[in-house]
Amino acid sequence: MIWNDEPPLVLGCHHKTGSVLLTQFMDRVGSRFTQKLRLSKIVNGSPVDRKAPLSAILNHYQNPDCYINLWFEHEIDVAPDSIRLLHFVRHPVKWVRSAYLYHKKGAPSDSVRWLDRRVFRLKEEQVSYCEVLNRVDSATGLAAEAIRSFPEIIGTALVARTSSCLTHRQQVSLEQLHADFDATMGLICALVGFDETETSEIIAELKILDLSRASPELERTLEGDPMFHKLFDSAASDMGFRFSEMPRQSRSILPEAIVTTLLNGTSHLCTPWQAVERDRDFMLDGDSITWWLTYALQVSGCGHLMMHSFIQQLLDTNER
Repeated sequence: MIWNDEPPLVLGCHHKTGSVLLTQFMDRVGSRFTQKLRLSKIVNGSPVDRKAPLSAILNHYQNPDCYINLWFEHEIDVAPDSIRLLHFVRHPVKWVRSAYLYHKKGAPSDSVRWLDRRVFRLKEEQVSYCEVLNRVDSATGLAAEAIRSFPEIIGTALVARTSSCLTHRQQVSLEQLHADFDATMGLICALVGFDETETSEIIAELKILDLSRASPELERTLEGDPMFHKLFDSAASDMGFRFSEMPRQSRSILPEAIVTTLLNGTSHLCTPWQAVERDRDFMLDGDSITWWLTYALQVSGCGHLMMHSFIQQLLDTNER
């Protein structure tokens, strides 16, 4: 157990919110804080279980000293003083912009090559997600990425909302790191338990990290889009962000019908596939034909393509 009886550490982020930083942090200083806090049981969580409630995860792993998941979408349903949570968030505009550019160039660091699978139809040809992004215009590509990222963003917002009552919580955004790297890393180190001298050494080690750069034109497209705003306004608020007050465009890159369906089905996208597997009434529900594939694809490729049917709907709509 942790030597000073502090609550266990829970470190969580999601793709495009801080996974690179958290991985680098653990690679460079993980052994240092393991020794300092005398952590005897560190668990790296599976992406397959990312939507399960945190209490079930901690019970499953028999209450580890430190739990880490780079696909963190757990509802925080534990006692307010029972954990110390470090959670990374990001503004939906910057999240979608970053994901679009990364996936368009082939997601070079992804070991699971989900975006090379030719499972989409574009102009009567079977194409992969990467090929889709490179063949359509940027507006359609951003719309596809907004749809694909929607479950990840609302899952991250769920963590932010349900963790707000925790006694020991540090929520960090990449925007904070861009604005003041030293101060933000200082907050992270303080939560973990490093003193001022150790924090200064760690900050110096992590200074070499290349944080993502802005792409103003793409961000303006998303900021001014009325349907993008409608789709992500609640999630942004839960994570502590606001959209700019810039004038909204008259036309949206996202079809209103898809946005309405996604917002009405948000609960499906926050429910773990294991829960539906045990629900005998699910396939009798009127919505099951719309949502069953999102559950089936939660596991395959870490769930990157669980929004396949909605992305295909977007492509078909734009071809008409």
